[in-house]
Amino acid sequence: MPPFIVFMLGAVVGAVASVFAPELRRNARPLLKEAIKAGILFTRDAQVNAVELFESLEDIYAEAKAEADHAGSADAAAARAAPRTRTAAARGNAVRKAAAKPAKRAAKRAVKRGGKQTAKGNATEAA
Repeated sequence: MPPFIVFMLGAVVGAVASVFAPELRRNARPLLKEAIKAGILFTRDAQVNAVELFESLEDIYAEAKAEADHAGSADAAAARAAPRTRTAAARGNAVRKAAAKPAKRAAKRAVKRGGKQTAKGNATEAA
């Protein structure tokens, strides 16, 4: 657009605005006030909806946690009620550990007395 046309268009808009300025002032204030009031009401509604959403999410979380705790306690009760059986390998490991304890104790006592070689010898003799 040529600059002259833009200048003329601006001048016409300015003239029309100056003619209608008093009327615009009278009508603009109530319109602006209504727009601000609508924004405030919209914000309040949004806050209420957000609070309700978070409360419902907290309720859902609490229900899920309660169900998980209940299921976990039921699993724990079932595990306690189930008979404990050891496999042959587990029994063998337990026997070896029990047999090695006195040798380890003797080795520790010997180390405390001051003889590291004696502790090694006691441990090999006991095994």
